[in-house]
Amino acid sequence: MKRVFGFVLATALLLASTAFAQQRTASDDWIGQTQSPLNGWYGQVSAGYLQLRDNDGNLGGTSIKSEYDNGWTVTGAVGYGFRNGFRTEIEGGYARSSYDSVTVGGSKINTSADIDLWSLYAAGYYDFWLIGVRPYLGAGAGLVHAQIDTFAATSGGTTFRGPGGDSTDFSMFGEFGLTFPLSERLELVPAVRYVWIDNSGGGQDDDTAWVFKAGLRYRF
Repeated sequence: MKRVFGFVLATALLLASTAFAQQRTASDDWIGQTQSPLNGWYGQVSAGYLQLRDNDGNLGGTSIKSEYDNGWTVTGAVGYGFRNGFRTEIEGGYARSSYDSVTVGGSKINTSADIDLWSLYAAGYYDFWLIGVRPYLGAGAGLVHAQIDTFAATSGGTTFRGPGGDSTDFSMFGEFGLTFPLSERLELVPAVRYVWIDNSGGGQDDDTAWVFKAGLRYRF
């Protein structure tokens, strides 16, 4: 009986150690996969918070300051990793914000107008390799098409309305982010981006914005 018990115990220990080794090998493979540089195609979707910065300008010696409400943004991108830390992307996006007020020569006027922003960027990034997390830096350039709805301004209890407008302008951004592996192919990607839009005119300076976003990336 002791021999039978010993044989059963030895067999159970052997099976358990084999299963553990297989599980550990699979885990090591998964870690190696997610911690290795991106190699090949991937897709990414992101959503986040948009804050257009106050715009200071001057028209005929009179100061002009535009303030914006908080907004939101969504983007989709397709990219390719070169297995050496470098990768490139083509990204399309949509964002929405609105005017809050305009101050002209010290007099503040409450304003209301939605701002729709469509963007298309080509970007390049470099991933740094650390244990458990991968920071990255990148930059992009492209076009932003802005459309402003009917503009309303209220002063002294009277509201004035005027037509909106649209323009397509050159834009660039810089971005810092982190990559957290969630599975063998799926990654969580939070990031912060600073955007510049070359749209000065009418006494206003170029627009700039901060974007705080989180995305999901899938390795094909």
